[in-house]
Amino acid sequence: MEFSKFGKFKVYLETSVISHLDQPEKDMEYRYTHEFWDKAKAGEYDIYISGVVIEELSRCEDDKKQILLDKLDEVMYKEIAITPEISLIADNIIDRKILTQKSILDCQHIAAAVVGECDYLLSWNMKHLCNIYTNDGIRHITMDYGYKEMQIIPPSMLLRK
Repeated sequence: MEFSKFGKFKVYLETSVISHLDQPEKDMEYRYTHEFWDKAKAGEYDIYISGVVIEELSRCEDDKKQILLDKLDEVMYKEIAITPEISLIADNIIDRKILTQKSILDCQHIAAAVVGECDYLLSWNMKHLCNIYTNDGIRHITMDYGYKEMQIIPPSMLLRK
């Protein structure tokens, strides 16, 4: 099992991770996501999502939507409700120009992971989420709001041989 020195990692799944379970054309991400998924199914992580994940998955075409929802059902997860505190933090991410208003759903993912006190937010969204600029901005947000530090990383970073 994968454990931090304090127990299982608390991991928030952003929608792109689940989506890559059905994207074999993206060879590397597909393989890493399935390797992570096997560990998640085995209970090696405490998995979290929010209603934003379900909302984004529900916008997929019917066939893909059902495949991805079935995949999500393979893991035990807890859903973080979008609260006024999460909305406030998401708005603050935009106010600080860490991300733009066009990325409000990404901001809600981040804020849910922060308020849920997750160790990591997993994403394949390298442009907006998985980069040092967003991570640095979120580090400041967590300090200012009194939450523990959380990092945004791709699933491959949780895997070790």
